[in-house]
Amino acid sequence: MLNIYTLIYGLIAGLLVGFHVFSVKWIQMNFSYNYYTFIIIIFSMLIWIISRIFLFLSYNTTEVSTFAHTLLFTGILVSIILDDIILNKPIKPPIYLGILFLFIGYYIIIQYGY
Repeated sequence: MLNIYTLIYGLIAGLLVGFHVFSVKWIQMNFSYNYYTFIIIIFSMLIWIISRIFLFLSYNTTEVSTFAHTLLFTGILVSIILDDIILNKPIKPPIYLGILFLFIGYYIIIQYGY
C-alpha cells in the first residue's frame, strides 16, 4: 500500500512542477529584458530545484518509484488550471475526459500497483 508521506511529497513535487512548467510558458510569451522577468526566471528555477527535493523525499518513503513518479503528473492539472485562469485559455471538453482518465490511472496504480 502507498505510504502517506510518498503521497504528500509526490503531490507537492507535482504541484511545484506544474508551477514551473507554467512559469516557463509565461516567460516565453512575455519575455522582455527587465528585472521582473529575471526574478520570474530565478523563481522558476528555484521551484524546479525544490520540486526535485520533494521528489527525492517521496522516493525515500516508498520501495516502488512508480508511485512517486505517477504523482508528478499532477503538474498537468496545475498547468491546465493556470492556463485557464491567468492566460484565459478555455478548457476544451476533451481535456475533461483526459483528466478523468488521469484520475482513473492514479486509482489503478495506487490500488493495484506492486
